[in-house]
Amino acid sequence: MGLAINIVLTVLFVAVLLGLGVTALAVWAAVKAFGVVKRKLMGDAPQKGRLEQPVPTRRATHEAYRHMDVDAGTTPSRIAEVMCEYVQDSVVGSYAQDVIDTLDLADRRKSSLYAEIDGEFERETISWEKFTATANSALDAVYRNCATLANRVQTFDTNDYSRMEEFYRTGGFQTHGTQDAAKLQRWRLLDDTKKEMDGIRSTNQRLLLELGRLSAELSKLSSSDTYDEGESIVEEVSKLVEQTKYYR
Repeated sequence: MGLAINIVLTVLFVAVLLGLGVTALAVWAAVKAFGVVKRKLMGDAPQKGRLEQPVPTRRATHEAYRHMDVDAGTTPSRIAEVMCEYVQDSVVGSYAQDVIDTLDLADRRKSSLYAEIDGEFERETISWEKFTATANSALDAVYRNCATLANRVQTFDTNDYSRMEEFYRTGGFQTHGTQDAAKLQRWRLLDDTKKEMDGIRSTNQRLLLELGRLSAELSKLSSSDTYDEGESIVEEVSKLVEQTKYYR
């Protein structure tokens, strides 16, 4: 009799446990199903291959943007001061450092070149005016390029670029849906901006190189050949200055 009671009690206990387990499983399944339905209704269902929402940055929101404009009185020292805040950036840091270095080199080129021009030609003569005008236009172009590059550095969203670059590198743009097309367009715009920044930097380097050559030629001006070389450099500088108008 006692054994029978124990068996009955054991069966009842197991049945209760099984009932509780089934009930808990049913509740869990219901909660999951409700969550899925809710996400679908709200349009938040996760989609494979989609990027997370862009992380706001000060470059994206322009919270700390300071427009650099040479015509409005922005000085080279002010441009360099602002760029010092960006030299540690993983994407635009090299551009910021290049602006600082370029402005420093341009200042040294300016001093030596004007000294050479004054040493070789009488002031107000045709030759003096020609070479002085060339130096002025080239240095002005360099300063304007640096201001333009500084503005690009400040507004370039490095977080967004890094995410897009990784997505592009890992083949994330292989589908042809509307969302991927929009992301691909965004990537191309960012990449085009970066290429433009490369172009500005390259043009500045070439301008400073030509000014250095001009200074060297003027320092040994003693023959028509040397003067002709100076004329050819003037022409090259003029072409480069004209090219810089594309970036403004």
